[in-house]
Amino acid sequence: NHVALSSITIEGWVISKNSPPVAVEVIYNDLVLQQIAVDVHRPDVAEIYPLPGAEYSGFSAKVEVIGLSSQVELHLQVVLEDKSHVLIEVVHLQQGYDAVQDLNIAPEEQGILDDSHPDVGKTMINAIGNFPTESLNPQCQLLDALANKIKLKEQAHQAMLVLLKKLSVHDFYQQA
Repeated sequence: NHVALSSITIEGWVISKNSPPVAVEVIYNDLVLQQIAVDVHRPDVAEIYPLPGAEYSGFSAKVEVIGLSSQVELHLQVVLEDKSHVLIEVVHLQQGYDAVQDLNIAPEEQGILDDSHPDVGKTMINAIGNFPTESLNPQCQLLDALANKIKLKEQAHQAMLVLLKKLSVHDFYQQA
């Protein structure tokens, strides 16, 4: 049982004091996989950082990663209006990772995740939501894996939204 990873969502915000950001590039092996426009409405960012362009400083896009190697390193760089580029994040992905293994459930007992055990699934979702916030990525992977294995998709997805609101790891502030 492996989590199938065909795409990921890259989102956040970026601002610059010197030149307005126009795009975020997703780079793999020195190739630009995708260029994401910096144009998502972010009044929360503008309220904190009253700079030109801050109100529309967000970016969001689904990036296809199917067909890439099993260990992926994506570089995110912002393209500024003055044509300069600034690296803002390096994302490490490992395809084929079975997040459910982190629950330490013996293979012969993994049937507890099936459709006939919703109470166990709810308990696991609640437990995952209480992990320390520095373990955000494993939490998301576990919730996604559980959503694929049990009928509690709605609860798992709600728990993931709550988790992501705790810590915005893809929110970036770039001081150029």
